[in-house]
Amino acid sequence: MTGLAHKVAGAYRQAGLGAACTCLAYNALKKTRAFGLSDKLYARQLKWQLDAIRTICCETLDRYKAAVCNVESNHIDDGRKIYSIWLQGENSAPPVVKSCLTKLRKLYGDRFVLLTENDVNSLPIDETVKKKFAAGLMSKNMYANIVRMFLLKQGAVWCDATLFVESMPDEVFSAPYYSIHRVNNLDGKSGQKSVVVERKGQRETLWSTFFWSMCKNNIVANFCYDMFCEYWSKKNDIFDYYIFDMIVRVGYDDVPALKMMIDTLPINNNGNVHKLNPLLHQDYDEAKMRALREGSVLQVFKLAHKHFNQSALSNPNSFFNRVVWQD
Repeated sequence: MTGLAHKVAGAYRQAGLGAACTCLAYNALKKTRAFGLSDKLYARQLKWQLDAIRTICCETLDRYKAAVCNVESNHIDDGRKIYSIWLQGENSAPPVVKSCLTKLRKLYGDRFVLLTENDVNSLPIDETVKKKFAAGLMSKNMYANIVRMFLLKQGAVWCDATLFVESMPDEVFSAPYYSIHRVNNLDGKSGQKSVVVERKGQRETLWSTFFWSMCKNNIVANFCYDMFCEYWSKKNDIFDYYIFDMIVRVGYDDVPALKMMIDTLPINNNGNVHKLNPLLHQDYDEAKMRALREGSVLQVFKLAHKHFNQSALSNPNSFFNRVVWQD
């Protein structure tokens, strides 16, 4: 069925509909599950998707190409706050989310700030973005992406509401840039692959949008926020769920100052950031938990509240109750 994919993509290009529509053609074909995309085809799709972003956000991209990166740091805690968003409010959050938020509050007290819908509505976000969100053209997830970059522009730490934090090094609060940098042999969707760069014979995931810390006016935050604003000034939807990572990848590939900023961060995680989640309903195993933590300077785990196995709650000896649950 690869030939079919080529035919559809070719038809879109011949019709003058461009790279974004070609991406839509591939996504539609994927949803039918009529064929499996090879690594080569995924790479081609990702290239078209990145090129689509470059075309749509050309003004912002051109403006940042000559930007200068200041990676110096005095390694002094600058007081940046830790932010999470749960628009509906903490009282209506599911157990996984409540536990993650409670853990952050226990660790960092008033330094942790949870934003609800009322809080977000009061932020001076780009007016076009606000209008399109209010009109239902933008998902809550996408709006939260833009809000996080606005907050990071001011100097902040961002943790997704489903990020379980056990400990963070002091550098999170003093380095100009910090995220999750891990070795990763990731296979899967092209959007996920956009965060993976091959260096020195290994695949590395250089950032994670669900955990970021940046000093004020960091080029990564400024670039992503401005790219989102230009994108939504021209479009009313997104062509791929992973467009956020793709925007960062365009910056990494095309903006030398942004690449320099991201490359300042050494590997700080053992690659197990997603591996606690599938264990939550299982009986706790100290050896497994020790292995998940071993070798990570940054002790965080990305969990999920969707499709949560309820047996994790009822089993007092589950990983969820032994590790994650917070009274």
